[in-house]
Amino acid sequence: MNISKLFNSRKLVNRKVKDSVFTKLFSDPKYAFELYKTIHPEDTSSTESMLDIITLENIFTNGLYNDLGILMENRLMIFVEAQSSWNANMSIRTLFYISQTYEKYIKLKDLDVMSSNSIKIPKPEVYVIFTGERKEKPEFQYLSSHFIDFSENDDKAIEVKVKMIYNYNNDNVVGQYIKFCKIFDEQMHLFPQDKRIAIKRTLEICLEKKVLVDFLKKNESEVNTIMKDFIFNEKLLNKIHIESEKRIAREQGLAEGREAGLAEGREAGLAEGREAGRAEGRAVAEMEISRLNTYIKELEQKIRNLEENGVH
Repeated sequence: MNISKLFNSRKLVNRKVKDSVFTKLFSDPKYAFELYKTIHPEDTSSTESMLDIITLENIFTNGLYNDLGILMENRLMIFVEAQSSWNANMSIRTLFYISQTYEKYIKLKDLDVMSSNSIKIPKPEVYVIFTGERKEKPEFQYLSSHFIDFSENDDKAIEVKVKMIYNYNNDNVVGQYIKFCKIFDEQMHLFPQDKRIAIKRTLEICLEKKVLVDFLKKNESEVNTIMKDFIFNEKLLNKIHIESEKRIAREQGLAEGREAGLAEGREAGLAEGREAGRAEGRAVAEMEISRLNTYIKELEQKIRNLEENGVH
């Protein structure tokens, strides 16, 4: 059974929005191989026929990302597109992709994980192609940075290292794709009231500047439809994102409120404790004074008794 057929089985696909230009572009073996060669120019022996394209099951998608897997001999490469919104949790998300992909790979190859012999699996590589604007551009995201009580000196049992891609030379397919996205964003900003003009201008400018020319000429009608779908879904997804951010803010507010309430409670408790201590101190003092008074009275009575008995 061909590995791409296994991974691309319909029952494994769970996307909430239609494929983006990203997945349309890199689902073509020609451009997928060019993508691979851009990342690994040192590999001069691999060929396009050796490459398998994997459609990843999109478990956590909110529609803002599209995901692609490439299996090239001993490498498992996962690519995630971040169109405009920054996600600080890509290492966690890709951990699940890697896990599920290895599970399918092991089943396909009939590998026995219970065997006393060591099995071999492809080496994972994870990339995020970020096409939005951002001042801070970390080179990597790490799974270990999410660990509770994280310390860089910790001995980590597991790690996921995500390479962030922000730009590439326009001569290669990655750089051209990023340029395409930036042109699209610019035109959307220039024509906020008429998205059709923004899309039309994007395609015209890309053809004029020789950005993804062959791909756009071959798929112009479908790309046009994909971009319209993206605009429609982006509105919905932005609403979902805003609601998600509101929920997070509310939860943080509640947590902070609870902590503030506990702090006030502790302060109130201290005040009550101090007052209770003073009250208890007064009560103890009063009891001691009462005891002493009783003792004094007893002594006075003994003295009187002695006097009455003639003892001076």
